[in-house]
Amino acid sequence: LITFGLSNKAYKCPDNGYIYTDRDEDGLAEIQRKVVELNTAQYQNNCVFKNKDFHKRALPCASDIRIGKDHLMGAELTPEKFMHDLKFLGVQFGNWVTDKERIDFLVATYNALADLMEILGLPLHYASLNGRIGIAFGSRGKSTASAHYEPSHQLISITKTKAIGNLCHEYFHALDHLIAENAGAGKFASKNQDKLIFSQEPVHTTLISTLTKVKSGDCMRTSKSFDATRTKVYFSLDEEMMARTFEQWVEHTLQCNGQSNSFLVFDAIPHQDEEFSIYPLKNEMLEIAPLMQQFADTLCNYLDK
Repeated sequence: LITFGLSNKAYKCPDNGYIYTDRDEDGLAEIQRKVVELNTAQYQNNCVFKNKDFHKRALPCASDIRIGKDHLMGAELTPEKFMHDLKFLGVQFGNWVTDKERIDFLVATYNALADLMEILGLPLHYASLNGRIGIAFGSRGKSTASAHYEPSHQLISITKTKAIGNLCHEYFHALDHLIAENAGAGKFASKNQDKLIFSQEPVHTTLISTLTKVKSGDCMRTSKSFDATRTKVYFSLDEEMMARTFEQWVEHTLQCNGQSNSFLVFDAIPHQDEEFSIYPLKNEMLEIAPLMQQFADTLCNYLDK
């Protein structure tokens, strides 16, 4: 049992020893010190990311990764239909992505984004933010990331070997970037709320209210604690907190609809018995979900402007 932010709780180390600590004013200083004392790599792998089975995240047969509507209605997906319906600026494949894998990527991406647009209440061409972004598969990977969004190129990049579950997260970064560009709010709107705070634009106000709620939760303290063990802040960045929350809300909505799509989002909901996570915990998620829905409800009018 490891519990963050509560007074007089036991921290169980990897060697099964126990350390007791009192909470300080903001619940962080002692937490950060204890996390550093733990075997951080083992702790993160076994606890914080225990539900993220990264070694199984390569793309399997496209038909094995989702339960949901047949968006293609039995038809074969061609590259031409992919581009016509989703309207990406371009699609790039790495040289080591085989012809079969290219088709699998296109089918998985088409179904995933069709599922996502259905949840958001958006037409299919907003999968590419109405032609504003491109997508790459196995061609622009980073050694530290299984996927990333490049604001300078307006491009979502998915790796070949760790493809599962990243598309939803990166789509939010692209959306966050678009909102920021429209508002003159830097790279990501969620990172520059001070530029949005006096705006009456509904997409801005709902984004701020959602992020404010997320940052008041235990997942924020957990994220800050792990950032204390890194050379560069990552988990507690506003844009990353919002992208993970968006992931979780999408997976939660899929589950409520009797659907799943592990190419779109994978294991963003903490297990029932978890007391800490870099994602909102179950009780937090239930409070955040209506705020995320309000944010989603603003998008159709906003993106049509």
